[in-house]
Amino acid sequence: MAFVVGGCRSGLGAPTSARQATVSRRSVVLMATSKKDNYSITTLPGDGIGPEIISVTTDILKEVGKKHDFSMEFTECPFGGAGLDAAGEPLPAETLASCKSADSILLAAIGGPKWDGLPREKRPETGLLGLR
Repeated sequence: MAFVVGGCRSGLGAPTSARQATVSRRSVVLMATSKKDNYSITTLPGDGIGPEIISVTTDILKEVGKKHDFSMEFTECPFGGAGLDAAGEPLPAETLASCKSADSILLAAIGGPKWDGLPREKRPETGLLGLR
């Protein structure tokens, strides 16, 4: 499942107009709704402005779901620096399990000066490798 919020998916090319961007978003959402009525989404707010980005984005996605008759269940999990603070790992085991069982993952921002001095395996961005 893919959602386009404020841009385009990699490989699709940039929209040339606001109208084209809207059509692209509608196409993706309509394709998604034809497959399922409910989606589970693991949100990874991460650090810095990440929680604020996730909050606004989930509000937008809920409205999109209402308009196109499907629903989404959001499960927020610690990741990056927040994962380090909560569980001592940038990608805690519980977070990875939630990501694997979800239909989609919504990732925001990770990292910050607080964690810059940590060894590579403990830095927030190391969690990204585990999601691959």
